[in-house]
Amino acid sequence: MNKPLFVPLIDEDADSFTIARALAEAGFYVLPTRNTGDAKHAGSVLGTGWPAKSSRDPEQIRDWFANTDHRVAIHCGRSGLIVADVDDPDKVTPELATAVAALKPPFQSTREEQPRRGHYLFAQPPGRRIGNRAGETGREWGEWRGDNGIILVGGPGRVWRQTEEVPELPRNVSDLLPDVGDTASAVGDAEIERFVAEHKLNLSAKSLDAIIAGFNAEVDAGASRHVAATGAACWVVREAMEGRFPARTGLRRLADEFVAALTETGRDGRAITRPQAENEFESIVGWAVAQEWRPGTPGISDETTPPAEDPTAGVRERARQIQVDLETERLRIKEQARQQLDAERLANAPAVEDVVVWDDALETLPPPRMLVTRLIPACAVGWLGGPSGSYKSFVGVGITASIAYGVPALEGAGLTPREQLKVLYVAAEGSSGVGLRLRAVRRRLDITATRGVALYPRAFDLGSPADTERMIRFALANRIGFIVVDTWRQTTVGVEENDNTAVGIVMRRLIEVRDEHGIGSLLIDHTNKSAQGLADLGGAGAKRANADYVLMIDLPNGNRDADQQRTLRVAKFKDAPDGETWPIRLARVPEIVDEDGVPAAVAIIGAVAGAEALLGDRGGDWWTDLATDSVPEQVARLTGRGSDAARDVYRVLAFIGDREEGSTRGALIRAVNAAPGRDYSDSSVDRGLRMLRDDAQVIANVSKGRFALSDQHLHGAA
Repeated sequence: MNKPLFVPLIDEDADSFTIARALAEAGFYVLPTRNTGDAKHAGSVLGTGWPAKSSRDPEQIRDWFANTDHRVAIHCGRSGLIVADVDDPDKVTPELATAVAALKPPFQSTREEQPRRGHYLFAQPPGRRIGNRAGETGREWGEWRGDNGIILVGGPGRVWRQTEEVPELPRNVSDLLPDVGDTASAVGDAEIERFVAEHKLNLSAKSLDAIIAGFNAEVDAGASRHVAATGAACWVVREAMEGRFPARTGLRRLADEFVAALTETGRDGRAITRPQAENEFESIVGWAVAQEWRPGTPGISDETTPPAEDPTAGVRERARQIQVDLETERLRIKEQARQQLDAERLANAPAVEDVVVWDDALETLPPPRMLVTRLIPACAVGWLGGPSGSYKSFVGVGITASIAYGVPALEGAGLTPREQLKVLYVAAEGSSGVGLRLRAVRRRLDITATRGVALYPRAFDLGSPADTERMIRFALANRIGFIVVDTWRQTTVGVEENDNTAVGIVMRRLIEVRDEHGIGSLLIDHTNKSAQGLADLGGAGAKRANADYVLMIDLPNGNRDADQQRTLRVAKFKDAPDGETWPIRLARVPEIVDEDGVPAAVAIIGAVAGAEALLGDRGGDWWTDLATDSVPEQVARLTGRGSDAARDVYRVLAFIGDREEGSTRGALIRAVNAAPGRDYSDSSVDRGLRMLRDDAQVIANVSKGRFALSDQHLHGAA
């Protein structure tokens, strides 16, 4: 934040150099004027463009004032001042008179015989750029010196009667004054800082490189370094206003380039010190911000009048030409590389005559081969997709076991492997669970064969050619014939899955592995809960288009409960009919348990059977573990249609105990009908549920559509 301006104590007899240096050290921008009749003309020494040349740099001030007779002028607007130049104190407006009396601003007398005549210094209000126009204050009393104005200090008749801190012009006075619309002016430090603070977006940082390149190209071509920097600064301001990069970053980078250029002797023979160069750049920035920026605050128009000639034109053209040259060279190299690659492929390609098959010899072509009948093509790249909880990894492990051990996939009739291959299973997600499931499959099928599956318990980066090559080297060294990747997302973290091009590049590597080494692969991927195909996956176009086959697991309504039927479906075969489906379910393997003693499970072909999903992990059947009369009296005495179903529903709920999720209606219907001799209709079970809920008051709704015993009956159940 800028420190408040203050007027220091200056000896009345001080020379111009001493006065200018003291004011600059206090924060004021100063400039020289002639010590003649046109002393009040701001450009009498600096000429056209003087607003961008005022300075606080000590070396610049020495050059201007040491050993000269120049007068000292304060650049009001750039210093952040609005000065009331009072010629007739008796005609000052009441608002200004009150402000002077209350705030006691620094005051420089301009007439000894008229003590109240002179310059009263106020600070410009934040967000305002008040100029020299009188507005509603009139001109009978004097004039305002604002955005593009100066006041002379020091010399005959000019004495500081009041100094110290400069107060802000009160609102009731500033509201009477208009803002400047003159783009020939330069804004002050406060406005530059405000501009920088308001423009911090970074949407396209690389666009700054073009500006810097354009500036350097202009300088190298012999243009004035000051002119080139002015154009580039305007460009920086415009782009920062569009949010392409932070204003502070853009101006800092341009400043570094400008200072470096200006402190070396240029073609004009000019070289200056670093502080002088930095001060000159400050002036350039003040002018550039004034040209391009009009903040949308009350009293400031959002409409700007651009200069007759675009100052950025030269820099832009140089930058554009650089980009054209670079792009041309890139395309030339790309075309050369393509031609070289084509030549290499042609040199290694067999003659067309050697491989073409005429229609009278089509019977010599082998039919499409399957690795697993009806499920996995030989030497192919494919997908296994499904929503969370659809048993994808269980199915992936089942397919792995089929290929590695030569057993039917998922114990399904007809899903037999045509060839037994070693499998590399990349378990990038839940490697411990995958290992447990592989053990469960081996135990369930009594497999004793070893070194059929290599489990890699972390992720290869398929987005990295080097890491993919590392995986392939291992596969070739160990004679791996099939690779399972679980899951795609965890092995392509740096790949944007919604970018078909990026997805296609990764898949192209796996296709090259297929074509060059005969190694097929299965990529496991997540879909949304309601997904019915790869169209629900990011990058789905490239996935489906490049795949030889696609397997999907459908999960009805996204319900992940164990009693919900999952269905394995062939969604795509490149060389065979698709659309075949199989029901899948989990089967427990009690001999293989996790650290909590929960039995592992394997995926098999088969429908969810009766009450198995609800009761199977309880180790028994409700109709044998509970006596037929093991219901409370109020349930036992229920009569009428549905009463028998009510008692069996009670027994099932008592059997499953205090499971937090309770049971769905469908699961209860299957469970009560699992007992020998039971054959309840859905409506009978519904009546039983109503009896338990309404009359017996022993059942509670865990959530919508789910039921469990109430606490008092649960803990009192036999």
